[in-house]
Amino acid sequence: MIADRVSPALGADVSGVNLSRIADAEVDELYAALIEHQVLFLRDQHLGPMDHAASERRLGERRIH
Repeated sequence: MIADRVSPALGADVSGVNLSRIADAEVDELYAALIEHQVLFLRDQHLGPMDHAASERRLGERRIH
C-alpha cells in the first residue's frame, strides 16, 4: 500500500489496496495512514453492494449521519 500526501495539511491518495479483498495487515496499514493523514482517498474501487458492506465491516463500525 502506498499513501501519497495530497496537501501539506491533510489527505492522502492510497493505491495498492483492493477493498473487495482487503487483508488484515492492510486494514492496519489503512488505519495508520488515516491517523497520519486524517483523510484517505481510495480511488478506482469497483465494489458491488456485497463487497461494499463486507469492506465496511472490516474497517469498523458503520455510522450513518
